[in-house]
Order: sequence, then structure tokens, then C-alpha cells
Amino acid sequence: MLSNEITVQRYRTLNAVFGYALALRGGGSGA
Repeated sequence: MLSNEITVQRYRTLNAVFGYALALRGGGSGA
């Protein structure tokens, strides 16, 4: 189903963005 694929893609994108934000907050010195 297309809706399922879109949901998975959206979830992966949000997960990547969320992880990136956590990395910036947690490892500010690394930036």
C-alpha cells in the first residue's frame, strides 16, 4: 500500500531528524 510506504518513509525521516537533534543537544562540543 502506498500509504504504508509513505508512513514508513515519514517515520524514518522523523527518526533521523530526531536523532540528529539529540546528537546536537547531547554532543554540542562535537559540532
